[in-house]
Amino acid sequence: MAHVICVGHTRAEMRDLLKNYADAGVQNIMALGGDIPDDPLAALSEFEHAIDLIDLVRASGDFSVGVAAHPDGHPRSPKPGLGPTFPGREARSGRLRPSPILL
Repeated sequence: MAHVICVGHTRAEMRDLLKNYADAGVQNIMALGGDIPDDPLAALSEFEHAIDLIDLVRASGDFSVGVAAHPDGHPRSPKPGLGPTFPGREARSGRLRPSPILL
């Protein structure tokens, strides 16, 4: 499973990366937002949240997509302690399809 972060990347870079993965036979993508680096220039990105990356992954091939969440809420959340929000939104949106958990 390829772990892909969207922080610091453009959509064109991600499309190229996903094409290379598809060409190499990769079928599983873990789509992550990624940590914001201390250098503001390194943090420039065309993605606001991991869900934006998920949309691009789904449009780029027949990948199975995994996500991760902060159980106590995301550290950058305006309301810490509310628990995970985006993975629930991602699941409800229909953008993710159920798949078995691989351990």
